[in-house]
Amino acid sequence: MMESLLFSLILSLLTGQGVPFGTPVSGRKSVSGRAGALAEGSRSEDRGSANRHGPKQRKTQVTQGQSRGEDSYVLTVVPTVSGTFYGIAQISVWRISARRFYGLVQTGIGSCRAGRFVGAVQLGLFSHASVFRGLLQAGVLASDAMDFAGLLQISSGVNVSENFRGVAQIALGNVSSKFRGLLQAGYANIASRFRGVTQIGVMNDADDFGGLAQVGIVNDSTDFVGAFQALGMNTAVRFHGIAQVALIFNSAGEFRGLAQVGFMNFANNFKGLLQVGLVNNIRAIYYLSQRDLKDDGFIRMVPFRGGVFRGIQVGLLSSAHVLEGIQAGSVNMVDSGTGAQVGIFSRAGLFRGLQVGVVNMTTELRGLQLGLVNYTSRLRGVQIGLLNMSRSGGLPVMVLVNAGW
Repeated sequence: MMESLLFSLILSLLTGQGVPFGTPVSGRKSVSGRAGALAEGSRSEDRGSANRHGPKQRKTQVTQGQSRGEDSYVLTVVPTVSGTFYGIAQISVWRISARRFYGLVQTGIGSCRAGRFVGAVQLGLFSHASVFRGLLQAGVLASDAMDFAGLLQISSGVNVSENFRGVAQIALGNVSSKFRGLLQAGYANIASRFRGVTQIGVMNDADDFGGLAQVGIVNDSTDFVGAFQALGMNTAVRFHGIAQVALIFNSAGEFRGLAQVGFMNFANNFKGLLQVGLVNNIRAIYYLSQRDLKDDGFIRMVPFRGGVFRGIQVGLLSSAHVLEGIQAGSVNMVDSGTGAQVGIFSRAGLFRGLQVGVVNMTTELRGLQLGLVNYTSRLRGVQIGLLNMSRSGGLPVMVLVNAGW
């Protein structure tokens, strides 16, 4: 009997379970039988105590160790997995997980995960929350929240949010389906729907951009409603804003704004004030977009047809399918136009207005040609120059002045 009692005491110390002294233990039971009897006795005593003293009290002390699927309170340290956490902090040297977190800080050297995070800071190598409500989600490598409402999402790697409402996403790469905030800043910023102030990065992409500016080496937007696309290369299927300003080129399917200023400017339909560049092309432009990547990763160029320009083109080479405005440059070309062409060489199909240059050519002129050499197939106006030629209307060849009606 003493031998059995001593064995039970040693076993209880090893297993951490209490021993109900006075409980008869049969000497004929096996070791596993003794352990089972002791465990059952301990559970019976705990249930009796709970019945006498009311429901089990919540833990309010520091919890060390690992809790699986249980609620934990105040402070947990070392690798922790809990159902719902209420308190100050979850701290771990490797991995932390909670189905629901209500506290201040969840942090660890490894990963921090929460189904629903309501607190201040989530900080880890990887930080993930299905629903995040707090101040800061920071991941050394990645931060991820399906539904983010807070101040900042920061990472040296990638920030991902299905629905972002906050101040900023700052990382090497930022991805958001719906972004509502102030700033996306990183090497690459992607948003299906952007409502904020600016995207700043090497590459900025937004299917639907509503804000102040996209600033980067490559700025791409399907629908841009804002002020500026600026810096390197700017592309937009539909641009409604103030200006596209680029060192390399600006491209817009439909441009409604003040100006396109760059080395090369392309627009299928332009309604604005100015297009200023070495090359301005409205006749047969090519729109470059990340959505035009082939499966093999190479970029294909997609031609636009038509092209109407309403405004002023200033450049070395200016071209438009239909011109309603002014072309001023070395070489000016339109299929048909109304307004003025001023340059060294100007060519047009049907032109209504004024051509001024060294050489002026039209298929049909209804207006005035002023230059050294003027030519038209059909003259319905006046030619003033050193040599004037007309196949129909006026004289075939005339010096100084030729007129036809």
